[in-house]
Amino acid sequence: MREALGGSRLVTLTGPGGVGKTRLALRVASEVRKAFPDGVWFVDLSDHADPALVASVAAGAIGLVDESTHSPLVLLSSHFAQRRALLVLDNCEHVLDASATLADHLLRAAPRLHILVTSRQVLGIPAEKSLQVPPLSVPGPEAVQPGDLVLSDAVALFIDRARGVLSEFVLDQRNAQAVATLCRRLDGLPLAIEMAATRLRGLSPEQIVERLDERYSLLIAGSRVSRPRQSSLQSLFDWSYELCSPSERRLWARASVFSGGFDLEAAEEVCSGEDLPREAVLENVIALVEKSVLVREERDGRVRFRMIETLLEYGRRRLAESSELPLLQARHRVYISGFVERACQAWYSSAEPEWRERIRANLPNIRSALDYCISDPEHANAGLRIAQSLWYGWRVNGMVGEGRRWLQRMLEVAPTKDRGRTLAVLADAALALFQGDDAGAVRRLAEAVALAHKQQDDQALAYVKLFEGHLAMTRGDMGIAAETLQAALAAQRQVNDPLGTALTLIRLALVLSEIGQPDAARETLDSYRALNRDRGSDLAEAMTDWARSVLAWQAGDVAAASRFARLAVDRSWSMRELVCLGRAIEVLVWTSAVGGEPERAARLLGSVEAIRSVLGHRTFGYDHLTRYDQESAEAARAALGDERFTACFAAGSTRPTEDNIAFALGHPLPRVVVSSGAQAVGAGLLSKRETEVAELVAKGMSNKEIAGQLVISQRTAETHVEHILTKLGLASRIQIAAWIRERGSSS
Repeated sequence: MREALGGSRLVTLTGPGGVGKTRLALRVASEVRKAFPDGVWFVDLSDHADPALVASVAAGAIGLVDESTHSPLVLLSSHFAQRRALLVLDNCEHVLDASATLADHLLRAAPRLHILVTSRQVLGIPAEKSLQVPPLSVPGPEAVQPGDLVLSDAVALFIDRARGVLSEFVLDQRNAQAVATLCRRLDGLPLAIEMAATRLRGLSPEQIVERLDERYSLLIAGSRVSRPRQSSLQSLFDWSYELCSPSERRLWARASVFSGGFDLEAAEEVCSGEDLPREAVLENVIALVEKSVLVREERDGRVRFRMIETLLEYGRRRLAESSELPLLQARHRVYISGFVERACQAWYSSAEPEWRERIRANLPNIRSALDYCISDPEHANAGLRIAQSLWYGWRVNGMVGEGRRWLQRMLEVAPTKDRGRTLAVLADAALALFQGDDAGAVRRLAEAVALAHKQQDDQALAYVKLFEGHLAMTRGDMGIAAETLQAALAAQRQVNDPLGTALTLIRLALVLSEIGQPDAARETLDSYRALNRDRGSDLAEAMTDWARSVLAWQAGDVAAASRFARLAVDRSWSMRELVCLGRAIEVLVWTSAVGGEPERAARLLGSVEAIRSVLGHRTFGYDHLTRYDQESAEAARAALGDERFTACFAAGSTRPTEDNIAFALGHPLPRVVVSSGAQAVGAGLLSKRETEVAELVAKGMSNKEIAGQLVISQRTAETHVEHILTKLGLASRIQIAAWIRERGSSS
């Protein structure tokens, strides 16, 4: 496998569902990551059926922020252009053509990029080398002794998973042949073997074989075309389904309407009914977790559930066979609409960080709901409300481009001419401004003004004034900007909109400082700070520190400017807010250049350029401040000479972001165990709790000891270990320990 990846820049692992393609890809990626110094990245496409979203999902997975007018494909191409990296595209069969287009484009644009694909079908492009993933080896008929059977990979997997269910399980003379027969009957398919092992809670290996044989015989009776491996997996799924209680079956099928997982609240809202009371949903969720139909995942104190791809497909087939599919899709859309409305109430408040994470976790569900609304004209207006309500959410989650794409698609199909359209047009104008698409913003604002006046919508008109003031500021018309933003501030206060008021205040403060009114600027910024104290927004606090640094710089107080800028860098990095981070480092470029530190200024300027490349645009939205960048670059170049300046700039533009942040702050960053950003293979795939469990495994603790250490149930500890093995593509606890040791030595 390593040889194939070394000899071809595109390798596709093919095979039926359940054969272990993802597991193998993760294992290979983990083993070869040292050969790719610029990163190994994992992109899961299993929850995305819309081909138009493939590039967006890939860009988000590797940490690119969709803030520019460039397409995600352009951002990806630019990002990988000079990097030696490995990109893993998982479960491409749902979006085969779009995956092929993405892979082909990236291979042409990035000559050092390698791509590893998992799919039930090959992509079918010239550069591709395909490898069929075989099932696990099964014992031959001559193997009769337990010592011989464990040489089979299938038997070894069964034993490992069996001990996760029954810690006292051992392979002995009594059960050896039943285990061997079971592994052969299941054709060595890892998923089937893992599911069969869960039956040990109530059955012996011999009883599992008997019941599986009965189901298998019924399935293939009279069929000459049924493929054995498909039949064995199908028979196991059918058997697992029939072993569920009626309410568990309903929940299995109904929960398949979700994409990317769900929490208990969502399951209660969408899946309950007269035949499944809301108060009974939790016990049925727990039952499906115990039967390994649902996977429980915990992150930052919130528990979510998901189904692996093949079980999700099975549930969706069951749901489609019933008459409930339209009802469940409508319920799902209603739930997502309410979820987004609640998120809107959290923006510009202390709850903002939690809801940023919840929005990101639910992105597959949001996309699924929007796609459903587009496909059904009856629900198009509802989809428009979802896309519009998220306007600030698209921004704080770094997904401005995708937000605009959804808004524009919805505006094309939604028939509404009421306030919903006015707000959606305004949302598109706001996102256009964030992207630097002034022409697009002007077009949308003209439409919004006409609609808002017709509807006498004072809140919409207040936002129109705000965005017109921002446009004037961007163009350098500072007098007009000040006048317009002051009118916007009065209008925002009149309609009592805290978010609109805050957005207006910070812009007005910067404009007043620019036109030589420092006292008025400080007074305006003080009003912004007072409003922030009441609201508790961490993003607003970072923006406050940055704005104070700019006002101090323009007032000639270099020391204060540097001090406030460092605070802004620290706050921005803690929440991975790249736009404010880039702005704050810009101020440190200016203060370094005038403070006799040209090498520092050049390197910081390089780090700003690196952040801009991730964001996909050249400025951070306040174009009138870029003249200080140019002046600082010229001063640093004059002091250093072209060669030294270029070397220092390159040191900033090519170093990891963490190194640049430590350099900007002047001290090492605290060690972060788990990245909250993009999903690099390995650490980025494990949750905080899973990382804790992995470290305890490395210390030699048993599942029972881990449970006692972390005050969790033994079953929960076992589940965490199973997830770690799957995510890292490992086969044993010893390999987990080795992975932890290697990671510790390389960090």
